[in-house]
Amino acid sequence: YKKKFFSIIKEELENNQKYSNYYNKWGSRVYAFVNDPKNVKISFEEAKKTGAKFVISKFDLTNKNLKIVKSFGKNKLIKLYKIK
Repeated sequence: YKKKFFSIIKEELENNQKYSNYYNKWGSRVYAFVNDPKNVKISFEEAKKTGAKFVISKFDLTNKNLKIVKSFGKNKLIKLYKIK
């Protein structure tokens, strides 16, 4: 799964050596790292191919492949997006 997930966050890891080393060298944990919340470079198309249907984020995401479903929490800071 870790190798499949790499294609989802590849562009983010290419822009941050620290995150890249952490992801590639530390066990089997997977995270969607974000370098710049205003310019998220996660491939939601690849995420859908691996079977993902939703994304949970603290960031306001603008992407043609996402549709906001709901905001949660005290200040509505957590968002649930559906991958189209």
